[in-house]
Amino acid sequence: MPVELKTLNTQFQYAEQNTAPYQRKIVLLQLITIIWMCAEAAVAIFAAIRAHSVALLGFGAGAIAPLVFGWVLDLHGGRTASVAGWGWAFSALGVGGVLGLLCMLWLRTMPESRRLAGGKR
Repeated sequence: MPVELKTLNTQFQYAEQNTAPYQRKIVLLQLITIIWMCAEAAVAIFAAIRAHSVALLGFGAGAIAPLVFGWVLDLHGGRTASVAGWGWAFSALGVGGVLGLLCMLWLRTMPESRRLAGGKR
């Protein structure tokens, strides 16, 4: 018989009866993971802005992507999400790809882009 966890709506929403002693540890581990990923993204994005580094900005976006994916999947039912829920989660990743493409097109219009590309367009 499953036990319902009300703390977080995640993949560990339902646990077997014999895992009841581990419920607090599971939730704590999830919280630590989410906090770590947010800190990693914040540090990478801050460093990217300070250093004017596109590579660090991509690293920060890569740290945010799993959080957004999981959040969207949880909105659509978490562990019991339908195919449509999974589609929306993957679509959220697609938005990041489109934003990356738009940023590269914007970079191409800047005069500095010629120096980056060795005079080529």
